[in-house]
Amino acid sequence: MKLESLIEQLMNKYEHIAEIHIAHPDLSGSETYIHVKVHTGEAESIEEYLDIVPSGNIKVKTADERSWTLPVTVMATYDGPGNIQRTSGTTIYKSDDVIGAEPRDVETGITMFRKKLVGMCPHCGAEPESLIDHYRDNMDCAAAEEGRA
Repeated sequence: MKLESLIEQLMNKYEHIAEIHIAHPDLSGSETYIHVKVHTGEAESIEEYLDIVPSGNIKVKTADERSWTLPVTVMATYDGPGNIQRTSGTTIYKSDDVIGAEPRDVETGITMFRKKLVGMCPHCGAEPESLIDHYRDNMDCAAAEEGRA
């Protein structure tokens, strides 16, 4: 299953989604997985694991057009939105009614995710040796990543 298909399924499954967040590594390391978390009041618990990816793997395309098949877990939660962004997490979608946060459409979120997978700053396009160092040294990018720009 492709990432875009999974996101579409989630958007169709729930009437209201506050946020969809993906925890992920960059692909230069040894860990290769993604964890998709859907924040919705319709979840049955704080950690409702969803069995909607039959193979347990998801196909993702990076900003440099490489394709990867990665293990995935998908979880719905009624816990409120507001995940840490930075290098190992990307909000794919944020509703416009989340108070105190800038909304994010799916297309923008997926584009940011694809860039971060290959270590590219989704805000300025830099390809530093370390995104963590880049955010520390570039406050504009760090603020944009956290939705403060």
